[in-house]
Amino acid sequence: MKYAFIERVVYIFLLIYLGISYLFALITWHVGSEMLSGCLTKNQTNTSEVNSVLPHVISCTVFAIGTVIVGNMLGEDDLFSVSTNWMMIRSPLDIFVVLTVYFLSNRRKTL
Repeated sequence: MKYAFIERVVYIFLLIYLGISYLFALITWHVGSEMLSGCLTKNQTNTSEVNSVLPHVISCTVFAIGTVIVGNMLGEDDLFSVSTNWMMIRSPLDIFVVLTVYFLSNRRKTL
């Protein structure tokens, strides 16, 4: 009875944590699909049309299936190794992307 409160609250915490993790994954997939569609389209389309929503749904579905497949293929040690390498690559890559966007935006102002 000493830990009854903790035992009952841990399930609520796990459900909330699962919901937050799912929300994070959805936002990440949406940002990825927006970045891909921004690179591929040249004109702005009406976002209420089905044709403009379909590429986002397809790209999010591809990301979701890819995540599940890679998650099932990799073991815990492999996943830790990939995550470590990704974090090593990510910082210089983020700096490169920010500098590239900065220089391109300055170039656009002069044109």
